[in-house]
This record gives sequence, C-alpha cells and structure tokens, in this order.
Amino acid sequence: RTSDVGVASNFNEIQSLSSANLATRLRNQYSEDIDSTLNGVTLTTVGVDTNSSAKVSSLNEVSSQTGISAFSYGNSLVSAANSDDDGTSLAMSSGDLVINGVAVGAVSVNTADGLETAINAVSAQTGVTADNGGGAADMVLFNTGGDAITINVKTAAAATRSGFSTGVTEVAAGDNGAVVLTGALSDTTITAGSNGTLQAIAGQTGGATDTLAASTVTSLNVNSINEANVAILAVDSALSSITSLRSSLGSIQNRFESTISSLTSTAENFTAARSRIQDADFAAETAALTKAQILQQAGIAILSQANSLPQSALSLLQ
Repeated sequence: RTSDVGVASNFNEIQSLSSANLATRLRNQYSEDIDSTLNGVTLTTVGVDTNSSAKVSSLNEVSSQTGISAFSYGNSLVSAANSDDDGTSLAMSSGDLVINGVAVGAVSVNTADGLETAINAVSAQTGVTADNGGGAADMVLFNTGGDAITINVKTAAAATRSGFSTGVTEVAAGDNGAVVLTGALSDTTITAGSNGTLQAIAGQTGGATDTLAASTVTSLNVNSINEANVAILAVDSALSSITSLRSSLGSIQNRFESTISSLTSTAENFTAARSRIQDADFAAETAALTKAQILQQAGIAILSQANSLPQSALSLLQ
C-alpha cells in the first residue's frame, strides 16, 4: 500500500517554521560543529561557522551506514559578529547596505532592530528576510528558495549594526540552507554522539536525539524543489522496497520452479520404470504361454505314439 512506503523526514517541520524560528534554526546550525557520531557512525568533522553544504556532505558520506540522507532547504548568510543593538547612535543612510543589488533605505532607528526593519522593507525586491534575534544574536539573512545572497556593507556604521564585515559577503545558491534529514519510514529516531553535533545538523539545542516525521507517498507533492526532493526520496524508498520484495518473490519462484522441475523429472522416471516393469511382465507371460503350448503339443504327440504301439504289435502277430 502507498500509505506504507515513504521516508521519515524533518522537511515538513522546517517548512512550517515561522521566519523567526527558521532564522533561529539557521543561526544554531551555523554556530555549531560536527564533532562526533550519528546513529553510532563517526561523521567527518565540520567546524563552527561553516555553511551547511559541508555538513550535508558529511552526512551523505556515511548515509548507507547511518540510514540518514540530507539536503539543504533555502539559503542564508549569518553575520560573523553579533548585531549591535546597544542604542548607540550610528547614522545609516540609504545605500550604506546593499543586498542582492538593492539598496537598503536609511535606518531611522539606530539599532539592529531598526536595520532589520529596513532590510525587510525591501525583501520583496531582494528576496531576502532579515532576523537579528531581538538584537541579541548574529544577524541572519535568509530565503526559502535557495537563491544566492550577496551583501555589500559600505560603511563602518552598517558593519557595526549588521555584524557583517565591510565589503562584499556572499553565499552561493543553496550553500547554507537548513539541513533536511531523511531516513527510513520504519525508523524515525536519530541519535547524535553529542548535543553540539545534533545542533549542527538539526538546529536544535538541549539534546542529542531528534524525531523525524513520517512522509508517505500519499502525502507528498512536488510544488517546490525541496518538496520534489522529499518526494524523490520517498519514491526511491518505495522502489527499493518493491525491488527487495520482487527479489524475495523471485527467489521463492526460483525455488518453486526448481521443485517443479525435480518433481517432473521424478514423475518421468517413475513412468519409465513402470513401462519397463510392464514390458518385462509381458515378455514373461509370452514365454510362459509358448512353454505351455510346446508342452501341450509334446504331450499330444506322445499320446498319439502310445496309442499306435498296440496296433503295431497286433500287426506283427498276424
């Protein structure tokens, strides 16, 4: 049944996150390193402040052993330093910050929150949303389509407020999105060797285990690239299950065919033996009949001779 095949994944969870929660996940994920294991298998080490593409590669290198595959959802740029929200007056004019070729307007409130508002005011043009974690964390610029992000910081004030260095900082398409994890439908729990490793791949804090949700073939769609990726994985899992089942059935069929062939050969041998037995009996009966006929004829001949002897004796006496 199609409801019994698919994958376990955190994709729907990630896709349904609010902008603030997605930014938090991206920030947590970016700030931690992979330094231990997943499902008992050692992962290639990936340092802190490293794009998710390296973490996806680390996971996929051992996917056949862990049972977990990964790909990236969306894209993001995370600032190298905390955005400044201390209330200090740092004037920012229109164009001091340029995102994807679009100038961000003047910041009327000289705080990181004010800069976040100014960036989000042009998000329809840049395709980028900003979140500074309430002024207490690194600035995250992100999108859900996976497009490349480029930021050009032109003044020291913009650098201080945003947390990005002066000059151009960019991330290639899909290079630093949220890590989507997928595994077998029958096993939805994943376990990392450390809290930090799970945070680096799942963006969550406070634990080393996570639960993936079931995504069956019947619940999938291909409305976006990432949904299509999950659908492909689910269908691939279904095909693998079908292939495995066909292999098992093929093996059973081969055993049946072998048994049928053996029984057919045995039946043919029995038929041949029966024919030989019947042929041997026919010959014996024929021999017995011939013997009886010879004995009968010999007896008749002897009786005939015996009857003729007295007549011969009388002839001599006459």
